[in-house]
Amino acid sequence: VFLTLALGATTARANYDITRSRDLLYDVLYLNPGLVLSGSALMDSERQVGFGIGGELSLVYLGRRNPGLFGGLVVDGLYQFSGQRGRLMLGPVIGVSYFGLDGGYLVELSDKGKTVRHGGAVRLFATIGIVTIYARYNVLARAADSVEFGAQLKLPFPVWGR
Repeated sequence: VFLTLALGATTARANYDITRSRDLLYDVLYLNPGLVLSGSALMDSERQVGFGIGGELSLVYLGRRNPGLFGGLVVDGLYQFSGQRGRLMLGPVIGVSYFGLDGGYLVELSDKGKTVRHGGAVRLFATIGIVTIYARYNVLARAADSVEFGAQLKLPFPVWGR
């Protein structure tokens, strides 16, 4: 997988003029795999706290017409140790400069896959370099809402560009 990404990144970079640094950033489609570390709190009377680890994959386009604006799709998965449950979120991502917003469909599996809950999530994030910090609000049917804070390490690979 990483070999394919590296070869795609090399092909995409071959079309750039290295003397124009703007070409290295804009009008490019990026594939961003990453590691997610999080802490969360349920919004019920017990305020249960948990920690989790997971991964994220986003496909983001940075356009040339409005530098700094970006948009794309994101999918992330997270395993929370305290509740022994896994979550998966899929949806759009938009942003400007260092800041972004994503959200969408959220599904949670618990009790070794016996309990499935559906809902939605919205996440605000800030990215500097390969480090992203975020806050996300999760809403699931028949479950307490939760707030999640976390950090991600993401490596951008240009997969298409001029």
